[in-house]
Amino acid sequence: MRIACLDGHGFSAVGGALRGREMSFALSQLGHQVVRTPHFSGPDLAALKPDAVIETGTWHQLQVGESSGIVVRTRLCDEQGIPSIWWYGSNGSVWGVRTADEKKRRESEEKVLSLIRERPFIGVICPYSMGIYARYAIPMHKMRLIPSVFDGELFTPAKSEYDERVSQRLRYDFGLPEGKWCIGTVGNTPNSKGGDFIIKAMKLLEKEMPDLHYVILHTPEASLGKVKAKSPEGQTVGNSELDVLQDSKRLALDLGLGKRVHFIGLRFMRTGMPAFYRLLNGYCSPSEAENLGQPLVESQLCGLPLVTFKGFSFDFVSCPHSATQVEPHHTETDDYGLVIPKGDPVTLAAAIRRQREMGETEGMSQKTRQWTHEKFHHHNATKMVNAIKEYQEMIK
Repeated sequence: MRIACLDGHGFSAVGGALRGREMSFALSQLGHQVVRTPHFSGPDLAALKPDAVIETGTWHQLQVGESSGIVVRTRLCDEQGIPSIWWYGSNGSVWGVRTADEKKRRESEEKVLSLIRERPFIGVICPYSMGIYARYAIPMHKMRLIPSVFDGELFTPAKSEYDERVSQRLRYDFGLPEGKWCIGTVGNTPNSKGGDFIIKAMKLLEKEMPDLHYVILHTPEASLGKVKAKSPEGQTVGNSELDVLQDSKRLALDLGLGKRVHFIGLRFMRTGMPAFYRLLNGYCSPSEAENLGQPLVESQLCGLPLVTFKGFSFDFVSCPHSATQVEPHHTETDDYGLVIPKGDPVTLAAAIRRQREMGETEGMSQKTRQWTHEKFHHHNATKMVNAIKEYQEMIK
């Protein structure tokens, strides 16, 4: 098939653009001809002559201010009988335009929902998102679960002396001492992925695990937003992204962990991310809101034991799916990953302690990778192909 994938461009793409990028590559590996484009108009569609179009992105793009292009593209496809599959995710926090005008917000929200209801069906990236849509009265029969795909040959544990050498070099460049136990997080700002929570847990483990280090790969400071959040009444009620980063840095210093918490403001090319994961011993992301955490899957493909909160899509991506819940102040798990309920730093500290035990267990890295590889490997792009074929039958 000739498939047009609306995935955007850029080496540092995240969210929907990155999902589209990975799906495009996976479909090409299955032998399909993929045309990657951020947009198209009537003449463009005629020139592309696709058998199907895949719309990828986030619900931010479906808000009133940005949805017109998507509507136009979809209508063009409908007129020509070309399957146009919307493949989106939602963490439930991005519905509607951020405005103090409640009426406008609701109008925006309903416009998005009505567009969804018109489609024969939409692609949904995880069960959690399906639950979000169901709460907005989107019928389950209008949804198809099409998980994100990941390059299982790119994201792997170190395979060679060269891989090990690159990790050693990164440790040196980032100022990480050799022989220390390093956990890490990837996020826009540290606290967007629960970074402050981890720092507080580290303080509790200070005497027990003096060699524990925490590496945070975040957006460069120059690229962080500097605008403070405002209330509907126009009053400043929150910090800017840059303020949040500085607050996390101050927290680490105030707790005496300045030398063991490493803030790395850097954008890696996609192909460079495995090298970052390989310098870690474990991945930790107690985020309180997540759609489908891409680093959670990528880190597990690289063989890292995972600690994350229970809920959202975490249960879906954590290895295994049936990971035992950790009750406050105690840690129970099986041989793969930890999924903990939202709790206090004591609970997280217990999970990190267990995470280290797991990471030092022989064969655990391979078990973690094997489970994740089977669930999220690029061969899952066949689910998108099947959805396209089903769509073709429905619009005949």
